[in-house]
Amino acid sequence: MWDQPTFDVSGLLELQRQANAMAAQWGAAASATQRRFTGADDAGAVDVVIDESGQPAKVRISPDWARIVGVRGLGAAIVAALQSASHQRLAAWAQAVTEEPAPSTSVPQPSASEPPAKPISAQSLHGLRDLFDLIDGAIDELEQLQTGLERSAAQTDTATNSNHTVRISTLAGAVTAIEFDEEWLRASTSERIAVAVEQALSVSVQRAADRQHDAASKTPSLARAQQLTASPETLLRQAGLIQ
Repeated sequence: MWDQPTFDVSGLLELQRQANAMAAQWGAAASATQRRFTGADDAGAVDVVIDESGQPAKVRISPDWARIVGVRGLGAAIVAALQSASHQRLAAWAQAVTEEPAPSTSVPQPSASEPPAKPISAQSLHGLRDLFDLIDGAIDELEQLQTGLERSAAQTDTATNSNHTVRISTLAGAVTAIEFDEEWLRASTSERIAVAVEQALSVSVQRAADRQHDAASKTPSLARAQQLTASPETLLRQAGLIQ
């Protein structure tokens, strides 16, 4: 298709306008999650803070945790606090992406006396060509990725702190269980427990990042497509639809 001497650009002005509006709206949604969120379990034994990337950053455990949730209930309380923080972050993103753009971020409309700018140029055509080539490559890699994801999703991964007193279990990237060496747990302060949990969570996050990096090295087109779709503004700029 790229060997044709002409390219039909009818309707691309409206597409360009929509692309700019979409970039502004998705940019606002991304900004809404660029802060920390704090979640707690229903009993109030644990607070967990997740950072701007959505990863656990701080764990706070009440000094009275043993009375509130007991030795057998602490792990579930931490998981519940993690889920609460994650749900808040998702809700903030969803609210921002469905809100109407503020007047200051809306796309200016050309006046009747001004001819509309051309929505596409030779440079934009090259950008679209490269984008479609990338999509073709990503499609070819989908089957390989799907096989890997199915295998990964069916496996529970575990990580521990350096002393092996805390064990984190994850499934498909989400924390599903936190277990403790009960003798150590009974003898530890809430601050010491929190530090150990943070360390185990950090190890779990790093293991997940390593697996993602390994998968990306095997599917480079999909990895690049993932980078672009993570930022709608970057994607639309790559396609030449916004400046």
